[in-house]
Amino acid sequence: MEISELAAKQKRVLDWRAMLPLVQDLEVRRETETKLAQFSELLYRTWRSGTVDQASQAAIVGLERQLEQLNDEGRIRIVGRSEGPERLH
Repeated sequence: MEISELAAKQKRVLDWRAMLPLVQDLEVRRETETKLAQFSELLYRTWRSGTVDQASQAAIVGLERQLEQLNDEGRIRIVGRSEGPERLH
């Protein structure tokens, strides 16, 4: 993973944050908010260091997977929306 890839991951953070107000399940919302804060901090620290070491890469990949799962769960639990899940990406 290159430093340049961190910008794309930060864009995903913005997308996930935009979805949060639509999530009705408070537990999923809170866990997503917590993971987003951790992920954002990790991306920032990695960017500031100027390199993506193996430990940072593993942590980034792990948190990103968790956030993807939470995103999927949150989309499934969105109620009262006329748009399909594809509109939330």
